[in-house]
Amino acid sequence: MNNILKPRFIAILILPFVLAVSIVLVYLDFERRESFSNSHVVSEVNRVYSNADSILNKFYWDSVDTTIHVTFQGVQQDIFKIKDSTKGAYNDLDTIFRNSFLMNKSVTQVRWIDKNGLERYRMNRTLEKGKKDEISVVNKDQLQNKSGRYYFTEAKKLSSGYIYLSKLDLNIENNVIVTPYQPTIRLATPIKDAENQFQGIIVINFNLNDLFQKLNQLSSPGIDVDLFNEQGSLRYSNSFSDSSFLDILSNGVLNGNKQTLEGFYQKRDEFEAIKSGAKNLPYHTLGGVDYAPQVRAEESIYLLVSTKQTYLDRLFKDNLLDSSIIGLIALISGILLLILIHRSDQKVIRLNSELNKQLKISENSRAFKSQFLANMSHEIRTPMTAISGLLELLLKEDLDEKIVKRLKIIKDSSDGLRRIINDILDLSKIESGKSVLSKSEFRPSLTIERSISTFNGSANLNGSELLLDMEPSLFFYYCLGDEYRIEQVINNLLSNAIKFSGGKPITLAVSYTTNSNKTLTLSCAVIDQGVGMSNSLVATLGEKFTQADNTLSKENGGTGLGLSISKELLRSMGSDLEIKSELGKGSEFGFTLELDVVKEESVIDREKINIYALNVWVINKINKSSDFINKLFRHWGCNATAISTQDELENAIQSLSTSDNPLDFIIFDIENPVSLDDVQTVIDRFSAKQLGLTKLVLMSSNEQNARTYKDTAIEVYFIKKPVTVSNFLELLQNLELVPNIQLVEDDSSNLVKTLEAKIIDRVARIGAPKILLVEDNLTNQSIISEIFKSVNINVVLANNGQEAVDSVHNNDFDIVFMDVQMPVMDGLEATKIIRHSFSLDELPIIALSAGVTEQEFHTSKEVGMNSHVPKPIDMNKLMQAIIDYWPEQTVIDKEKSVDSAPIATPKTSGISLDELNQMDRFDLSNTIFKWIGSDAYYTVLDSFLADYAELNVSNETLTYAEKTAYVHKLKGVSGNIGAMSLFASCAEFEAQLNEKDISITPLLTELMEDIETLKRTKQ
Repeated sequence: MNNILKPRFIAILILPFVLAVSIVLVYLDFERRESFSNSHVVSEVNRVYSNADSILNKFYWDSVDTTIHVTFQGVQQDIFKIKDSTKGAYNDLDTIFRNSFLMNKSVTQVRWIDKNGLERYRMNRTLEKGKKDEISVVNKDQLQNKSGRYYFTEAKKLSSGYIYLSKLDLNIENNVIVTPYQPTIRLATPIKDAENQFQGIIVINFNLNDLFQKLNQLSSPGIDVDLFNEQGSLRYSNSFSDSSFLDILSNGVLNGNKQTLEGFYQKRDEFEAIKSGAKNLPYHTLGGVDYAPQVRAEESIYLLVSTKQTYLDRLFKDNLLDSSIIGLIALISGILLLILIHRSDQKVIRLNSELNKQLKISENSRAFKSQFLANMSHEIRTPMTAISGLLELLLKEDLDEKIVKRLKIIKDSSDGLRRIINDILDLSKIESGKSVLSKSEFRPSLTIERSISTFNGSANLNGSELLLDMEPSLFFYYCLGDEYRIEQVINNLLSNAIKFSGGKPITLAVSYTTNSNKTLTLSCAVIDQGVGMSNSLVATLGEKFTQADNTLSKENGGTGLGLSISKELLRSMGSDLEIKSELGKGSEFGFTLELDVVKEESVIDREKINIYALNVWVINKINKSSDFINKLFRHWGCNATAISTQDELENAIQSLSTSDNPLDFIIFDIENPVSLDDVQTVIDRFSAKQLGLTKLVLMSSNEQNARTYKDTAIEVYFIKKPVTVSNFLELLQNLELVPNIQLVEDDSSNLVKTLEAKIIDRVARIGAPKILLVEDNLTNQSIISEIFKSVNINVVLANNGQEAVDSVHNNDFDIVFMDVQMPVMDGLEATKIIRHSFSLDELPIIALSAGVTEQEFHTSKEVGMNSHVPKPIDMNKLMQAIIDYWPEQTVIDKEKSVDSAPIATPKTSGISLDELNQMDRFDLSNTIFKWIGSDAYYTVLDSFLADYAELNVSNETLTYAEKTAYVHKLKGVSGNIGAMSLFASCAEFEAQLNEKDISITPLLTELMEDIETLKRTKQ
């Protein structure tokens, strides 16, 4: 027993335990290292694949863009014609071809081949290592017959606008492979004339050496990057570069190097095994290269990024060796050290696992963000089109003045949303500083008043009073600047203040200074007395999706994005957002802008505003709502009497009875009275003579509060808070105390009315233009039709691009308004087809689109659209488009046709529309009848009956394709008139026709039955 307790025996007993612990630690450390190595390899493979895929896609898309550019420029300039051989005959074509070489450094050859396959013009880039590239035109006697070449025969089969992409192979000249080898692709596209007849092709050769060099730079230790064709033949490899293209080289090359040949077959077998699923490499990514939708590729190219087995074996050995060393150290260091290391390893493994999870979450979020931003723009603008259009139509009606004022406020808010919605949704555009500013003439005072009117209602609902404190003389200045961006900033600051005001007053303080350089320095500040913020919280404001306090965020709503957008916009205008705040006492958000002064001019004659002799009282408690009124009076030389207590009111009434100076009018702030009822006090205390001479003005943020006094025998007037220069001048006009005042009206509203008046006048003189409206959304179709009808123009409707193409070839139109995104055929594709038959001058096509980015404008112009009117519909741009693209001289000599005359409203005897709506086969609840009224419905019905009342087709006379098109079109128009049973039958027949050819005779019979019913509404 004593011998066992000796140190030597204790060591022998402990040694196996320590050894066992060391072995366990070696195993755990090895697992950790393997896990880390695996994660690193996976990350590297994904990184290299992502970068390589981006490089490949950019190369192919750039090649497509170059081909489209050359072809479009040539067709547009109409230079693809057989010309003589005189010097300069092909100058235009020479310029376009040379530009393509400058545009894309990968271009090595551009050729124009005529419809017989003969080269008519060819330009080459000479590639010599160490020398500057040379671009030369091939002599006429060296041009060849390419009628038998595959790219000619394949491109000839394509429709206009499509591109043939050849296989990826080596460049061949005169049947000899060019050396050094030049990996090459060829893009070819057909050229067709105005009658869509084949006239030849454009062929462009692209050299892939620069592409392969970029792929070489992606190399990472132990990772292979390979490109294969569909047959598994190697086209590029960063590890076996000499093995590329061996399948098209001579047998001598194949037999020249055994290692190169083995590399070729090894890569091919590996690719085929992975593609078929027979083999699964530990770490790899395989995918095909995406081509543009108009490209017809001869072969598919696959990108494979994988790890070398030798590299994985080396990692395994290194990890095992390192772990063994750790185990040896642990064995020497003892049991305690082994336990500590073991626990540490376990923690590291858990951390690695958590990091891998977070990495996957981060990768998924990028795709979600891009998809969200891409979809939101169109989703929001579609209902906005209907809202804006209906407001425009309602404002043309003969409505009560109060309703008109409220509708104008709603319209101002709608217009503000329409103007700023592009940048709010496109966060990436603002973050990258690409938000483009525009300069136009505007009046800063009207911009400020519009913002005040927009947010007055929401302030009242929040229990806050909105006040304006502005220098009155600013009203007469016209400046240059981005009015919409300035209004957007003010709106954001007012909205933010209302949320956090706590029901306390909010002041928009505006001041300005001018200098001799005709520059106006505008200062705006939004001041609230709400919750306020600490200095530390102020420092975080302006960061995206950040608010001062999470609790307040939940209570008041919002994301903090408004302040971020405001900061970015102000910085782009050379200013910054200034923030002052004190916790519990309120906040002030302000900015200062430099604006160029265009003119200082009044829409009123200030010399005839003689208010200095007026005797005026302003009755309210000490309240800032009266400060601005007093400032306005002082500006024109009148000192109004401010009464802020009941005693002051009593003294003023006593003094008036002994004074010879009559009192012209009194302004009562009925929300801040000095007595229980100031108005009633004055009525009771004034004599009949005094009341006859004095006008009573009620001031309130809500006109409803003033209605209780309208039942008195005394006439009362109203002015809405917050008081602005515009409604102050309007009050003076209504009181008839100051003559010769021209009331203020929004400049943009005047412009639209002027344009509408011009159109109505021209229609009355020479007849209406014939306009085709192409729009798939029924609501927008109805609203836009009514907008045109408001200027005495009736439009022809088409539900998609295919119907538009058919209509323009069967009818004479002056203008086409074309929606861009539609089913069956979109507006871009329809415009391309129409442009084969009609030039830009012959038939103007105006895009109607919710897409408002510079890229979308460019795209619509590229396909042949004359102009672009964004959705929601901008009335100014819509009316201007009619004026611009319906020139009077083109129609002045035309005889007024029946189509140009206004369509008379039909009589509705027989069956009324309400009775029609009650029938089982009809439902008008989602038609223009419910939206706009019977006149608009009859307009749509007239068009339907004109097209379908006489059945001039039968099942036997229509081909399969014509049946499909006929049923699809009938489905759309039947829905427009509420023939829902017919609509359902069309949908059923359309689904069956998608599978096979069937008889549509039952559908035609059903159509005629509905037509007979609809005709009865026309009796």
